Amino acid sequence: MKNLGIGVRLGIGFGVVLLLAALMTGLGMLRLQQVAERTHAMMQQPLTKERLVSDWYRLMHTSVRRTTAVARSADPSLGQFFAAETKASIEGIAQLRDKLQPMLGSEQEKAAFQKILSVRDPYNNGRDKITKLKQEGLTEEANQVLEQEFVPAGDAYLAEIQKLLDIQRASIDATAREINAIYVNARNSLIGLGVVVLGIGIAFAFWLTRGITTDQHRAPERRQRAPGQHARGQRLGYRRQGR
Repeated sequence: MKNLGIGVRLGIGFGVVLLLAALMTGLGMLRLQQVAERTHAMMQQPLTKERLVSDWYRLMHTSVRRTTAVARSADPSLGQFFAAETKASIEGIAQLRDKLQPMLGSEQEKAAFQKILSVRDPYNNGRDKITKLKQEGLTEEANQVLEQEFVPAGDAYLAEIQKLLDIQRASIDATAREINAIYVNARNSLIGLGVVVLGIGIAFAFWLTRGITTDQHRAPERRQRAPGQHARGQRLGYRRQGR
């Protein structure tokens, strides 16, 4: 390396630094792409499913409270008053259920969904009994069905929906942790590579500076030696002619 010219040395030094800088840029872009892909995956499936299940739970919770109010009320016309809302709620839940079912991929999700369907019928039967009894003016019988059938079925229904909701939120949390792990790994890699680039840059700067200054110090010595060597050459030439 000492025999190389200053221009070649500078080219090697800058080339190495630029190569490492390009490596840092490429690594950073790769990690950002991974983060973007995982974020897109989380937004496309788990978050959508979580919202559907959350809306399902909200509609069911409102339905349970509404049916309980109808059963406990002394007004027989209250059931008819909420009939439109009850119908809209039933249709909304059916739409959510139909959208959600094809999106379920894991066995855990499918098992939780089937469990919800298994507890749905007792809830619907209890609700329909209460509605019919209230229309007939049988308030006491409606309250008995409420306490013995509807409330336990409603609690079981909501509990199973909550389990499916917990599965979706756990999936989102896992994806979020994975994204954070990619970020931390990328950050540490870039910091480590940055330190390496900085160290190599300092080393090359020191090496180039030392080489240039050394050449500058040696240049006067070479110029000083050159006249003396020329004079000795002339004396040797004169002596040879005298012989």
